[in-house]
Amino acid sequence: MRAGRPRPYTNHYFMDFAQSYLGKLRTLVGHRLLHVPGGRGILEREDGKILLHKRSDFKAWALPGGAPEERESCEQAIVREIFEETGLTIKQYQACAFASEPEYEIVTYPNGDRVHGFGLVLHATKWEGELIDSNDETLAIDFFAPNQLPDMIECDRIAIEQLQTFKRTGKFQASCKDKSQKLSELSVTLPGNAKPFADSYAGQLRKIVGNHLLMIPGGRAVLEREDGKILLHRRPDFGIWGLPTGGTEDGECIEECIWREVFEETGLQMLNHQAFGFASDPNFEIVSYPNGDLIHCFSLIWHATKWQGTLMQSNDESLEIDFFDPKSLPEMLPHHKRTIEKLTEFKRTGQFVLF
Repeated sequence: MRAGRPRPYTNHYFMDFAQSYLGKLRTLVGHRLLHVPGGRGILEREDGKILLHKRSDFKAWALPGGAPEERESCEQAIVREIFEETGLTIKQYQACAFASEPEYEIVTYPNGDRVHGFGLVLHATKWEGELIDSNDETLAIDFFAPNQLPDMIECDRIAIEQLQTFKRTGKFQASCKDKSQKLSELSVTLPGNAKPFADSYAGQLRKIVGNHLLMIPGGRAVLEREDGKILLHRRPDFGIWGLPTGGTEDGECIEECIWREVFEETGLQMLNHQAFGFASDPNFEIVSYPNGDLIHCFSLIWHATKWQGTLMQSNDESLEIDFFDPKSLPEMLPHHKRTIEKLTEFKRTGQFVLF
């Protein structure tokens, strides 16, 4: 359970949409589908009732939440959005799930904007402040019992179900629906068919926005052998070592994304991967590529100790591939090295890590 809240960037509070990251991006790309990192908060009272607000855009009940602004972490964005939409500041919370299933998370707004949300779900039990009645974002606000929810946005109802499963199992919820079938299909279609960057989601956006900062949802994986050594690959773009990683493609959930990226970059198929953390701190996760492209990574982090397949020696995405002792790592991307350090923290505490 995380106490307190991250330092907010107060100039982002109640920002006009036209001045926001998404608003500026929309002026360049129009209504096309965007992969949007962000999240939502589930505020639960002692009686088990959950806070919902009736949104002014969809005229439907929903959980408070939204997307980050420039130089905000996902955690900071959720805290800010909850305050803007409810008047409350959450003080004690923990990450319980990640929502990305395209069946529920691809949404068309009343104005025609299309979004695929990739959202962290925070469960809060303590907060402070005065609950608002309404504002520009909220038509009404109230607490509801989980078994007596009003008509509401479907992806938020699924998030509440994820919380219930988290409470029952104690396991962070991030798996895709029908994942066995999806991963089996990927194992057949991927070999030799990795998508060129120019045809990828990020590549298509780059043709429109140039080097402009893009917030990219994706995944990062730490594959650990029985001897404790970690799998790294030397990247052709930076020329140094890093973890298998990458951004989402159209129609993917977050689990498909990381499974595909590991397979494409190493030839291995993860068998027992578990999400243990989420990385979005702008001080570490904003990366400038050698070609000038600027990205802010919003990455769900996975740990695997079992896999199948034949380890590649090299490919278009990997100059070299090898296992390294965490205490003797080669020159590598700093935010990836930090990820390995956070795995040690997770092993020590058992708590999902936000960093």
